[in-house]
Amino acid sequence: MSIGKRIAHIRARVGLSQTGFAPLLQVSPSALKNYERGASDPPARLLIDLCRSYNVSAEWLLLGDGTETSESLYDEVEKVVAKVRHWAASFPIPVPAEKEAQIVAVLLKYRLTTDSPSVEMEKFIMEKAA
Repeated sequence: MSIGKRIAHIRARVGLSQTGFAPLLQVSPSALKNYERGASDPPARLLIDLCRSYNVSAEWLLLGDGTETSESLYDEVEKVVAKVRHWAASFPIPVPAEKEAQIVAVLLKYRLTTDSPSVEMEKFIMEKAA
């Protein structure tokens, strides 16, 4: 996803049109349209304002890495820990906490660096860890 698409995603999350969102960013609707479609690069001031005003991770906005917000990161961690604990509970002997932590780290990195993480790949990662 491009930076323009991420800006459009933030705008959609807020529920505004380009003409409604542009004044909040102190740009014209046509400038916002150009940023969103990748015809021009947004200024640093606008990117900083988006991060601060809409609780957006700079790493996600600029690079597409990680999660959109810090709350999203916590949600991802919770999901991955629950998934690994459920997987670990299926073994007849307890899985050491260090091993669980390693698997959580690998799965979390996979989920954060993949646009569409697959359940099959997550299962594969856990099975290989066993």
